[in-house]
Amino acid sequence: QAIKKYWPVYNRAQKEKDGAVAIVSYQDRTGYTRIGLLKNRRIQLPVLAWFNSMSSAKTWLYRAFLEFKINPKRAGFPISEDFEAEAIQDDEKALDNFVQFCQSEYSSTYALVNEIKRSYVLVKSGLYKGFGKLPENATTEINDFESNLSPAPDSPTVRAVLRHMLSDDRIQKVSF
Repeated sequence: QAIKKYWPVYNRAQKEKDGAVAIVSYQDRTGYTRIGLLKNRRIQLPVLAWFNSMSSAKTWLYRAFLEFKINPKRAGFPISEDFEAEAIQDDEKALDNFVQFCQSEYSSTYALVNEIKRSYVLVKSGLYKGFGKLPENATTEINDFESNLSPAPDSPTVRAVLRHMLSDDRIQKVSF
């Protein structure tokens, strides 16, 4: 707490910036659904995903648009050779599918388990709840995970670690 209060010059390792980038959906004046990137922590719009930096948010969003076959102009990106304009038949439907996908991921409850170390982290309703060690007789019930949980606060750093864990092949995702 003292680090955050006094912000000492030489203690970089324990400093954590509060600034995070949110990806949100909104409707513009013409009625089109658009995707925006906001740095403000007090956001009134539904948040689709959080990132620690603008560059990681832009990279993730651009790749997601290509995967869902959404016109990158919906988020203010230029169209590149990766995008095939002819492949898009129903851009609005593709964008709705993307928003629903993000909302389901953001509000889901799951545990990320490292089978080798028998350790896990728990995410409940899209928020990080903590970490723990699984007992030998543990099942895939949420009660087993909650009973051995060491609570910890959610933060942008934790979210970055969770995104990295989700992409790791050695980590198993258990959904509830």
